[in-house]
Amino acid sequence: PYTPELERLCHERYAAFTTDSVAGAPEIPGACAFVKSLAAYRPALLWSTPTAILLQILDRRGWRALFPTIQGAPVDKRAWLKDFQGVLGCPPEELVFFGDTDEDEECGRLSGCTFVRVGRDPEYAGELAIRNFHFQSHIEG
Repeated sequence: PYTPELERLCHERYAAFTTDSVAGAPEIPGACAFVKSLAAYRPALLWSTPTAILLQILDRRGWRALFPTIQGAPVDKRAWLKDFQGVLGCPPEELVFFGDTDEDEECGRLSGCTFVRVGRDPEYAGELAIRNFHFQSHIEG
C-alpha cells in the first residue's frame, strides 16, 4: 500500500537522485569562468529548484560564493526580477537575465529585462554552449 511513509521515502530518494545528478553534471563549457568574470556586476542566481536543494548543489560544486544573491523556489520569477531591479536601482533593460526555458524568457520580457537564452544550439549538434557567443552590451562603462 502507498502510505504516507512510503510517499516520504520515495520523495526523499527522488530528491537525492536529482540533486546528485545536477551537482555531478558536466559544466556548460566556460560557464563558471563567465560567471566569475561578472563578479563586479553582482550576479544573482534565480532558479526554480527549491532553495535548500539549490544551496546544496552550489556548495557541492564550489559555486556558492559566485553569487552574492541566490533565490530558489518557491519564487515568482517575474516579481523577483522586478524587486531585484529596485534593489540594484537600475532600469529594467540594464538587468541581463540568462535563462534556459520559455518561462524564463517570458518572465524576462514581462519584467523588461534583457534576456539571453542559454542552452542547446542546433548548429552545434547538441553541445550545451554556443561556441562563438558574443554579447554587445548597451550599458556603457
